[in-house]
Amino acid sequence: MDHQLVPRFAKPLPPQPDAAGFGVDRATLRRILLAGLGDQVHFASAVTGYEVSHGRVAALLAGERRAEGDLLVGADGTGSAVRGQLVPGAGLDDLGAFVYGRGPIGPGTLAALPPVLVDSFNRMTAPDGTRMSVATCRTRMPVAAAVARYAPGLDLPEVPGYLAWMVDGPAVQAARPGTVPEALWALAADALAGWPEPVREVVAAAEVGATMLVRLHSARPFAPWAPGPVTLLGDAAHTMSPGRGEGANRALADAAGLAGALAAVASGRAALAGALAGYEAAMLRDGFAAVRASLAQPFGQGRARPAL
Repeated sequence: MDHQLVPRFAKPLPPQPDAAGFGVDRATLRRILLAGLGDQVHFASAVTGYEVSHGRVAALLAGERRAEGDLLVGADGTGSAVRGQLVPGAGLDDLGAFVYGRGPIGPGTLAALPPVLVDSFNRMTAPDGTRMSVATCRTRMPVAAAVARYAPGLDLPEVPGYLAWMVDGPAVQAARPGTVPEALWALAADALAGWPEPVREVVAAAEVGATMLVRLHSARPFAPWAPGPVTLLGDAAHTMSPGRGEGANRALADAAGLAGALAAVASGRAALAGALAGYEAAMLRDGFAAVRASLAQPFGQGRARPAL
């Protein structure tokens, strides 16, 4: 749509089975992935690098600490310190930035929104290049009912519905990392001057403290590294534009592939070096195929599936 909600392109969403959905609340997903791990996860332990000796690897942690093991998996995101040491020539392209915010869905929130912005993947673009998307984030059933049906015994809090929004454009590109949430919220609100009142109200009603600046990057392909006890996963290897909404999905696919490779090692069906080589070949092939596809539909053009 343009900034006055005049349609430019539309594609109906296919019918969804009861158990299906388009997105996920990442805080909820995080709790699900942590379930059952007990004290095996340690926070405030940023990796600064690693050392390899006699086939073993030690992760060097902030505070001059270290952790040793048979394998180090660099899953430390776009700014990966592990990738920086493992593949020092790997490069990233800067794709710009957007301001992300969110606000609660109250009793009359959705009724006040134009219907085209509710439960859709949408994109509004003004003549000056300012763009906005709004995502309706709400559960299909109460969390307690979903837990009872799919994961009995898991302790998950209810997730109140919220509207997630993204604003980008010339004014946003000038924002600097470290800008406080209040200034980013004001920047987004000012960028929408002249837009319809219901759209501007989405930002006006947001939780100001939840506003953040998100910089986008796209990884440049690189050759496989020398075999060893260090590998990569997800954005640490193949970060990409959110234009197709595939980044988190690729990371989960990588994790499944690596888990299968390590299961083969644990059962004696494969050696670690061979299992890692197979995983890495598929991860780089499929990951950078997704990077190329995301660049063909960049975040600033067409429909962008938001990261919730």
